[in-house]
Amino acid sequence: MPGVARFLGTTLSVVEHGNHPSLPPEPEDHVPGAPQHRAPPPGWRPMSGLALTSFILALILGFFAVFLGLWWLAVLTGVLGIWGMRRADPTRFRGRGFAITAIVLSVIGAILGYSMTSLFQSEIQRITTDICRTLDADGVEEDKRVHRLNDWIHERVVEEGVAEQVLARWRKVEERMGAYVEPLEPFSIFAGYFGALTPPSDAGLVDVDDPTKGVPAFSAGKVAMWGRAKFEKGTVYIGLFIYGEGGSSLDVQSRLEAGHERARLFSDIRFYVPPTGR
Repeated sequence: MPGVARFLGTTLSVVEHGNHPSLPPEPEDHVPGAPQHRAPPPGWRPMSGLALTSFILALILGFFAVFLGLWWLAVLTGVLGIWGMRRADPTRFRGRGFAITAIVLSVIGAILGYSMTSLFQSEIQRITTDICRTLDADGVEEDKRVHRLNDWIHERVVEEGVAEQVLARWRKVEERMGAYVEPLEPFSIFAGYFGALTPPSDAGLVDVDDPTKGVPAFSAGKVAMWGRAKFEKGTVYIGLFIYGEGGSSLDVQSRLEAGHERARLFSDIRFYVPPTGR
């Protein structure tokens, strides 16, 4: 039977050579058991890491920009978002939506952070101006000046004569630094709310009431807002020590925004001047 012989001959040939005519030959670099990766579908693009990073940073740093007044952090994430949007084009990368959202969040955070920091800075300068003008009012009776100062002194320490002590220190400042000229910007707008609570870094400043003492270091138990005033002979730093052990910038700001022209915030007001000879 020629057909059977032909079939048997083909079968023997397959067994002998170990190959099946219907299966494609395996590639030479194929590793048995290795996973096979499919090619991406047509039009697929990878996610832009820059766009995604700008979105995540806009969320995180936006918090610091608004609630700590570090508005310039939002500016940085906005620049990163613009860069990410340019990279996430329709031909190379996905993520354009993340980049646009990062830009929007950054703009909002920068505007809010800058506005609130600027408002806080202006409020401290207003307090400093009011206190200095009250102390500098030579034509006003001392009792009236003390009464006006007591509007800033916490009610629990008013009876301790803090206002009278502040007025005596002011006279020492005038003897040492000359006449009062004008208030100065209290802190850098780039420092955020912490700038108002950070003691001055000028080396050698001393307490006008006790030259053996310098500027106190920042501590949770003795927090002060710091203002500056220009006198004839130089700059005087004004420490507005907040009553109590709290005194975060946000707490202070909420009290100042309570609708009162003067808020009884302070337990003491001290003046720091350059040492003699400077």
